[in-house]
Amino acid sequence: MLDNEIDEDQKVVEFDFPLPINSITQNLVKRHAKISSIIGLPKDDDLLVFIFETAASLCDPFTQPEETEESVLSVDAVSDFLIALSYTKYVQDNHLEVNFVRVDIESIKFELSLAFFKLLRFIHRVLNAENELRTRYVNNDEEHWAQNLPQWTPKPPLDLEEFNLKLIYSIACILILGIYKLFKPTDDSVPYNLMVNPYLHYLLKLWKCHTNIILLGLEIDRRIEFDNHEKGEMMDTPEIVKQTLKGSSSIRYILSWIINQNPSLFYDEDITDIEELETNDMKKESLLNFIQPILRKKINGGSLLIDMRLVIIGLLIINTGISYTPGLYQKEEEPSANEDEATRRLNRIKPITELGDILIDLEYEDRFDEDIRYIFEYEFEDEWEKGEDEDSEHLVEDEETDDRKINNGTNEMVHGSNEIKDQDGQAAMRSPDSTSIEFDDKGRDWRDVPRGQNSEFQEWFLTKLEKYEQLQNKQDSDDFFNSWNELYETFEYLSTTSIEGDVESETKLGQVVINSISKAIKQEVENLHASDDLKKSEVSQSAITPDKIYQYWLTSATEKSVQITQENNKLIVPILSITRFEIFLHNNSKLARCLMDEMLMCNGYRRVLIWFLTHNLNLSTLLIDYVFELLVGIRGSNQGQAPYNFTRKGDKLELSEIERLMLLHEFLTNSSMYLSSTEGIEIDDGYKVVLAESIAMKYMSLMCLMINQLMRIGIIDLNRPKNAEGVDDDIHDYRNELQVLLINWVGKLPEARRLFFMVKNYNEDKRDDEVTEVIGSELGESTMAAQIELLEKFQTLRTQEVSEYLENNESDMKLIANLARKFELYLGMVLTPKESGINNNELKNIQQHFAMFFEYFNTLCRIEFVAEYLFEKFETVISTGQNEVKPTSLSHEAAANEFADAEFSAEFLATPAGVDNTKPKSTKPKKSNKKKNRKKRNNQLRSAIPRSLQFTAKRMSSFTPHQVKTATAPGPAAPYSQAVKINGFVYVSGQIPYTAQNKPLPAGASIEEQAEQVIQNVSNILEAANSSLKHVVKANIFLTDMKKQFAPFNSVYGKYFDEMKPARSCVAVKELPLGVDLEMEVVAVEKEDPKL
Repeated sequence: MLDNEIDEDQKVVEFDFPLPINSITQNLVKRHAKISSIIGLPKDDDLLVFIFETAASLCDPFTQPEETEESVLSVDAVSDFLIALSYTKYVQDNHLEVNFVRVDIESIKFELSLAFFKLLRFIHRVLNAENELRTRYVNNDEEHWAQNLPQWTPKPPLDLEEFNLKLIYSIACILILGIYKLFKPTDDSVPYNLMVNPYLHYLLKLWKCHTNIILLGLEIDRRIEFDNHEKGEMMDTPEIVKQTLKGSSSIRYILSWIINQNPSLFYDEDITDIEELETNDMKKESLLNFIQPILRKKINGGSLLIDMRLVIIGLLIINTGISYTPGLYQKEEEPSANEDEATRRLNRIKPITELGDILIDLEYEDRFDEDIRYIFEYEFEDEWEKGEDEDSEHLVEDEETDDRKINNGTNEMVHGSNEIKDQDGQAAMRSPDSTSIEFDDKGRDWRDVPRGQNSEFQEWFLTKLEKYEQLQNKQDSDDFFNSWNELYETFEYLSTTSIEGDVESETKLGQVVINSISKAIKQEVENLHASDDLKKSEVSQSAITPDKIYQYWLTSATEKSVQITQENNKLIVPILSITRFEIFLHNNSKLARCLMDEMLMCNGYRRVLIWFLTHNLNLSTLLIDYVFELLVGIRGSNQGQAPYNFTRKGDKLELSEIERLMLLHEFLTNSSMYLSSTEGIEIDDGYKVVLAESIAMKYMSLMCLMINQLMRIGIIDLNRPKNAEGVDDDIHDYRNELQVLLINWVGKLPEARRLFFMVKNYNEDKRDDEVTEVIGSELGESTMAAQIELLEKFQTLRTQEVSEYLENNESDMKLIANLARKFELYLGMVLTPKESGINNNELKNIQQHFAMFFEYFNTLCRIEFVAEYLFEKFETVISTGQNEVKPTSLSHEAAANEFADAEFSAEFLATPAGVDNTKPKSTKPKKSNKKKNRKKRNNQLRSAIPRSLQFTAKRMSSFTPHQVKTATAPGPAAPYSQAVKINGFVYVSGQIPYTAQNKPLPAGASIEEQAEQVIQNVSNILEAANSSLKHVVKANIFLTDMKKQFAPFNSVYGKYFDEMKPARSCVAVKELPLGVDLEMEVVAVEKEDPKL
């Protein structure tokens, strides 16, 4: 081959030399001395210096021993080496005789752990990760994130030296694991007891601190990614942010692995596969690889799985009587960022309230590690998805999304068409015959017509209308608009101009709009009986009709009107498209509500408007208030809407039972979807909308107030409703919707937490009543020996097995209840020693029971009742620090009328006139009911989630939606996904009766066959999304012929949803895509575990 020829097959190999070729390489530990100086390690502490130098040498790839195939320098192995070498150094320095007789091994372990702890604090100080509160309240918004990076990323000069940074994170990992091993039982068959680790409190706070750091880094990365997409830029996440995410995720992995050693009530399934992944990461992966998130086998290894309730009780016992706290506020600290941070700083002054502070913002089973992996592996993704998306574009057909437009008075709708399309293209159909289905087999009224006296007009309105009809020139009327053009122009004006408070404008303009709408509805009813086709045509082209009004409200608001509304300090967060009615509602709230009241009097439109209110409007305080007024029956009352007058008779706007149920079910379900968008919802291809958590919390607080009030007046009844045959009547059951709505806010909002537990406790009525009776009974000759024997019996059982055993053994349940009661009694006495007057005998009992609590802590963690009972009793103490515990006797009878203490203000959602707030008095003898004690919650605590809600913890952390793809269901023929997973929910797109090969069923297929295919498609998609039909919480059904199709479809549907009956809506439509007869969409939650 000639010199100038190039071999195309020639391969080029690049080498990275770890050491500078031209530099002296003998002093390999010089780097370690530099890091020691950076972290401020005291040179006069020989043991501390030795431990650091040893740890650095073991972690540094240039100085660590050489690995072999059999001996991997894993996190586990390196921590063992560090303990062994540190132990040898300690023994030599203290001239101890190592004969295991004179040497106190436990004392040496504690001394070494203290040195590890000191070194860990030095390291975290330079990592800017020693203060959980500071990392929680960093201003990380778009304008300040760059300048605030130094507040939570490693300090200089570490931030400029990647290798040193990796080394110091590695040292931190083996130090934490070393602390764990120093308090681990020497016998591997004995389970690890979390409470014997004196550094537990510190480890929990450290886990929260690194979690906050990860959240800050992920937020920046997502923001940059979004900006790149929107602006076409190629910015990259700062390198220091990436390195910090790597290091913090590694430390968090070790911390969570240690904390999760506790038997958890959240995680009681077979975890063999999980443990194998953890073993691979901790023992079979090198330390260098462990620091890389994409090389760890367990994807979300840094998430917490345990139930914190009994852990906090154990820490409360330990902290009781402590007169100091390491979290004491120091003068040299920076001032608090806001009132919330100031409050939490004050909490940390007391050792008891510091425990309550641990529970604030505590995330469970998060997916942050999965998000971190995404950052570091996105460049390795294949391009096939992109190509697939490009090919699918050829299948997309252009669809006219708004085929009927109303432009400045020009109506292009064809009169007589009942079809009204919402903004998502789903066709909702106004009932052509509002009385076609009058009553169902349960006697419920399904007519879509005004009820009671609402079907009649007020005399004053009829008088005005008669005068109007007598006018030769209808334009001269001061009470009605004569044409759609006039009403349209008025709508446009009122959409951006508020007349609220201007009585003259409200009377002369607002009331005229109300009258005109009522007149249009009355004329439509009269025209139904007209036989002159010409007359009908004339009416459709010139007059005001309900169809035109609704279509105007439904269409999207102009950009200018939205801008004007926002400039008027009206808060609209457009998770959904903003409709013209929504703009009207924000600028003229009182008038908009009155107009909706009048439209609800239109035959065939009532359920359409309920759907519109719950599906097409963004959540707001105005909407929450209006829905509440409709539910409790205070709309239509002239007292609350003066100077506007309702044109119908009756004291209120009457909704039927079915309409009220539909309104509340749909409102709760869609509010849940809206409020879950705090982490972002992709509403269009590449376009993501995020609801600020502060706004979401405000709305959620109002929702809680509304729900509490609806419970008080009996509209929401948590007891299982029964029909006339004594069978559960699911249509009145709101518990599923309430739990889905509240679940994301359990750890963030006290009101939501109280409501959540209230709903959850009502789900266990029978069990709670049994436990109440047990607590209230005397045990007679029960002894501690019998209780210990029972606890030892439970050591080999799982949580579910323990619960089943206690349900079937009343005598043993009494022993456990008595034991929990004694724990409560003795802890209460210790918290209030002066009031309790503890004598020597009681002190001995206290010591024995506390020792028993810690010795059998792992077993007690498997008893749900003990955790729930004790945490309930001491929740207020933990959250406030006030040691005013009043222990009750074993036969104490609970107060019968205690309830949640959230109240409505006089300005918001006031109790409607004429509605009795009190429950009817019962003639039955009262029973002791501990459930009602649970309802009295202190509103400062954000705490743990119970085991039964493990599946919901996943919803608290997922940042990005995930598309679901499966070949077992029809593929999308347009730019949408088969389903989307976000925040623990699975949103399945509408499924039609097509096979997985995108083929229609044979011609003439029955509705039953179509229903089977549709439900099978839904089931297959849910299975691919780690869910199932049993996890469906909401279903929407669309039929083209309600009369013929409803019954056969329902017969098939009932086979699949016979146990867990989700909330459901069934809507009649005029036409569905591809001419099919049926479509079904669902919302489900993910399974607790992918194996379920």
